[in-house]
Amino acid sequence: MNQLSSIHNTGVGKILLMVDRSEDAQTLVRRAFSGLFSDIYTAGRVTEADMILREMRPTHLVCEYDMGDSEDGIALTLKWRRMYPELSRVCICSSYHFGDLRLPNHLDGAYFKGDPLYHLLSALLPSETDTDTVKTRIGGHQ
Repeated sequence: MNQLSSIHNTGVGKILLMVDRSEDAQTLVRRAFSGLFSDIYTAGRVTEADMILREMRPTHLVCEYDMGDSEDGIALTLKWRRMYPELSRVCICSSYHFGDLRLPNHLDGAYFKGDPLYHLLSALLPSETDTDTVKTRIGGHQ
């Protein structure tokens, strides 16, 4: 089995939910990570995300830091992580640099949207991804 087949099979049983107001960001993640997760769901609003979390039970979550309307992504991810124990990896993303922000314990990673997508993927699947393979797989989606 080659490395690309190996990484493709890592997605079996893993379900990703991307919560982001930007449809472009949703589409980019859906395209770049297809085949790396069994299913990928996207939501542009918190109410949509709540429904998907309740009904589809994702195992991995990426949430935008600023969801608008006073919706704080860090508070949302904390609430969701407590409500849905099947969330094995939870990351926050933003168009702004986090700088020296110390991540709360409930978060597994922070992703700056200007960085290559393999940074986000390595935070979501840290023990299952070989960096060179990931760069090859999603290299066109940076």
